[in-house]
Amino acid sequence: MDLNQAYVIGSLSQEEIKSVKSYLGYSHTGINLLGNFTPENYENLRNQGWLLPETSEDLNKNIEDFVNIYSAMYKESRGKTANAYLVRGTSNKRLKDFDGKITTQFLSTTTNEDVAKTFTEYGDGALVYFGIDDNVPFLDTSNYVSENYKKEHEIILSPFCQAKIVHRNQTLDKYSFSKYRVEITKDNSFQDIDTDQLNSLKQEIISKFSQNLKDMNEFLNLENKIFSLEKSYYQFEGNKKEQEDIMEILQENQEKYNTLKASTTDFKDKLQLLLRGLCRQKELEIDEAMKIVSEDKQLKEADETRKSFISEVSSSFKQNTRNSEFLQNNVTSTFSSLIRCQNKIAQFASQFGISMNFNRDVSAEQLIQQIQQNIQTVSEKIQSSNLNQDTSLEEAQKISKDLKPILDGISYGAEISRGFNDIPKLYIQQLDDVFKEKLYGKVQQVLQTAKINKYSQEKQILQSKKIGFWGKLFGQETLKNEQLTNLDLKIQLAQNLPKPQDKVHIRELLADMYICAETELNGNFTKEMQDLYKTISSSFSDEKNGEFTLEYIKSIANKKMMNDSKQNSGLPTPQNKLPTFFRKTKTQIDLLRNENSNIKKKISNVKSSNNFRAGYAKQQNDAFSLFKDRLRLIARNIQFRENVQSRKNIEDTLQL
Repeated sequence: MDLNQAYVIGSLSQEEIKSVKSYLGYSHTGINLLGNFTPENYENLRNQGWLLPETSEDLNKNIEDFVNIYSAMYKESRGKTANAYLVRGTSNKRLKDFDGKITTQFLSTTTNEDVAKTFTEYGDGALVYFGIDDNVPFLDTSNYVSENYKKEHEIILSPFCQAKIVHRNQTLDKYSFSKYRVEITKDNSFQDIDTDQLNSLKQEIISKFSQNLKDMNEFLNLENKIFSLEKSYYQFEGNKKEQEDIMEILQENQEKYNTLKASTTDFKDKLQLLLRGLCRQKELEIDEAMKIVSEDKQLKEADETRKSFISEVSSSFKQNTRNSEFLQNNVTSTFSSLIRCQNKIAQFASQFGISMNFNRDVSAEQLIQQIQQNIQTVSEKIQSSNLNQDTSLEEAQKISKDLKPILDGISYGAEISRGFNDIPKLYIQQLDDVFKEKLYGKVQQVLQTAKINKYSQEKQILQSKKIGFWGKLFGQETLKNEQLTNLDLKIQLAQNLPKPQDKVHIRELLADMYICAETELNGNFTKEMQDLYKTISSSFSDEKNGEFTLEYIKSIANKKMMNDSKQNSGLPTPQNKLPTFFRKTKTQIDLLRNENSNIKKKISNVKSSNNFRAGYAKQQNDAFSLFKDRLRLIARNIQFRENVQSRKNIEDTLQL
């Protein structure tokens, strides 16, 4: 067998495909009949209207289809394992026919139990669940049928296998199905038959087919006639003469019957022997072809490995120029973008009197220079190397060992730099967050100054207020002390500036200023508050609502004040039993004490919150530091040295 023949034999042929599709159409009954070619079976199937072989040409075609199907099955299932869940719908009566015997025909199964149930016999239904040995050939029909038939999920199992029932569940379920577990094992006991014997056997079968059909028909007629004669014999019991005549006729027909039974059985056995021999011949032919193909593929793979290796290294050389240029451009342009981000945010912050100064980062510039120098060194090393398509694998591997790691380093460096586009975006966002946090502090300091000035002035006025005898008698001095305590607590609360949340919203800052004016300053802004409010509102806008109009800020402020009012609910009940002048003072004192208690809680909460945030504040990677870390990684991996960090380590580092 030459190489071309081996590839042809090892591949699925059009004849095999055609035979499989024919089997999946209307020819499966005629093809499977070959495995059990008995008079009874032939007659039963013919009465059911199935397409059966009627001429020598039909038989020859069915034999060829049988072998083609087996050949396709053997090729397609080599090195594969059948689905672990295969089921077949049948009847208990039919199942008993092949229990422990060698199968003589193809077995249709499915991976869908509902489909299998449709093929069971009414009143005698059985479901067979198969366990398939690895060496049992099988055919997945999904590649041969239309989309409408793929839903049957049909898997065809090879003949010439031993089917053994290993579990029976005779209890009928709600579908009236018995369930069986059957193990399918390929029968390897068959003795090979040489080609001449097979050809001779096939000629004999083809030539005797027409006569065998006649013999089977006569066999069935004689079977009926013998049955009728036996019945008549017992009907004439007591009439010796009639019984002797019947017995004579019966014996003559019985001799013909036995002769025809032996003849048709011999034909069936020889046909089965032919099928097994031809299929075994296909196995040997395919095995030999696949061995030759495998050896050829190994040789081709070795040369392809050499060419591929040389091509890969050459490609790395060609790609290096592009990678180097790409890497250098990304490094320098990203660095320039980060500097522009610093200048932009510093200039913007100055409008609010906020200082954001950045020192020149010399280390980043040094890393960029180092990367550029390393790229130049690598380029010179590449120019001095020698590689072409005739280079042996050993020589190419030596060149690769010296140069390819550093080329990979530059390639990975370029790969790393692809993510640089996001760094300026991240950096400007981080700088914006820092600026807003500083702006938050600026606003809180302005509000703090306004509140403390107001409370201090009220305290001075209250301290200068004199309480007379009657005032002391009616609790006015106690009320004054509670009022002074109230002012002291408010000053203390104002002095404890809250830390900003994870995300500072400009609309919240403006609302805080409006709330302070409404609740503390009789609706008036201090000049410092007014100037800052105007600068903020004119410099920012809301993503959804556009400009920060006064109505919009009022709506936010009112919601916040309403929530604060709900949280501070639960005021003390006035003392109705006291005289009116006592009740008024007493109520004021109780209200102040309740308010003072709430303020103390707020002070405690603010301190606790600030301490917690100071201890557990999120640590975010600064984008500029991240950029320098990437620069260090790139510089370290494009140095020309013996061992360069592997791809996996680089990728792990990138993930971190």
